[in-house]
Amino acid sequence: MYIPPGTYIVSKPIIAYYYTQIVGDPLDRPVIKGAPSFAGMALIDSDPYTDQGVNWYTNQNNFFRSVRHVIIDMTAMPQSTGSGIHWQVGQATDLRNVQFEMVKGGGQANKQQGIFMDNGSGGFMADLVFNGGNYGMFAGNQQFTTRNLTFNDCNTAVYMNWDWAWTFKSVSINNCGVGIDMSNSPQNQTVGSVLVLDSQ
Repeated sequence: MYIPPGTYIVSKPIIAYYYTQIVGDPLDRPVIKGAPSFAGMALIDSDPYTDQGVNWYTNQNNFFRSVRHVIIDMTAMPQSTGSGIHWQVGQATDLRNVQFEMVKGGGQANKQQGIFMDNGSGGFMADLVFNGGNYGMFAGNQQFTTRNLTFNDCNTAVYMNWDWAWTFKSVSINNCGVGIDMSNSPQNQTVGSVLVLDSQ
């Protein structure tokens, strides 16, 4: 799905169906902006939850997804709500050249997060920028490779919910209260391994 340059105001999630690739213009990235009345888990949702609390897709085989060359803007939404992308995916998936704009500051009242991922099995992310929010990334997945991530003015840059093995390469964390938080993972599934390379 190609999104031309421009600003697109959404009031409910854009559902990324199986095999969906959402691609903007890399030279003039479109802005997907959450309306003040936005209702839903995330502006882009790769694996919605049903009313019974289960995902549409088995997240470990939620393959062949991509979001590239877009700006996700949550600054008009209440700071107490909102995720940019619910990225509940498996292999053959990627996020590239995505910028997340969130409300800055606000202390504990700020609940916004750029990426919300609470399950899945592998994938790749690169060239992401997170500005503001409570969590730049809320990350829980079996294994993931990430590179060129920049976090500016987040309360916490990365909250590791759980993992088996996660690689961070070339991460820049600037003016955030906490860099990488691995302290409160669930009792039944803890943070296994985190590798941080060439980062500041």
